[in-house]
Amino acid sequence: MPLTRRTFIKAGAIGAGALAVAGAYEAWRIRDCLTHATGALSPAGRALFAAVVPAFLDGMVASSAWTPDSMSAMLGNVERTIATLPASARGELQQLACLLDQGPVRLLLAGSWAPWASVTPARARQVLERWRFSGTPMLVSAYQALHDITFASWYAQPSAWVAIGYPGPPMLTASPA
Repeated sequence: MPLTRRTFIKAGAIGAGALAVAGAYEAWRIRDCLTHATGALSPAGRALFAAVVPAFLDGMVASSAWTPDSMSAMLGNVERTIATLPASARGELQQLACLLDQGPVRLLLAGSWAPWASVTPARARQVLERWRFSGTPMLVSAYQALHDITFASWYAQPSAWVAIGYPGPPMLTASPA
């Protein structure tokens, strides 16, 4: 079939329409993700941290120790850590989580179409290492944010202090007046 001007225009119009519909859908999903955030983390943020926490804490926590209860407790710590951040930083973190919840963006930045809930710790480590040493400042910043929040949340737990020899905060006594 020869390519005529009319066929070319039709194909272009159909392609532009498809891109517009897909773009509008993804914009709606991001807006929906941002508005359905409960607490400090949206469901997308919880899924992202549930994938990266075992990767960051590999070697400190056995992979078999990540039960649903222990992961839920850790995600609670992550939420408390995020709640202490300024509103602008919380907003940026929510945007990152919502963007990485989108299949095409996740494919581009993490190399996986699969949702975060199905990413293995080994695969998450690969993604994080790629971001850590990336030439793109945005990916390095994403890595640093996820890293710092994960470790701040981990070491805020008294159960993690033993591993580093921290006896806990000093007990201060009131001085006589």
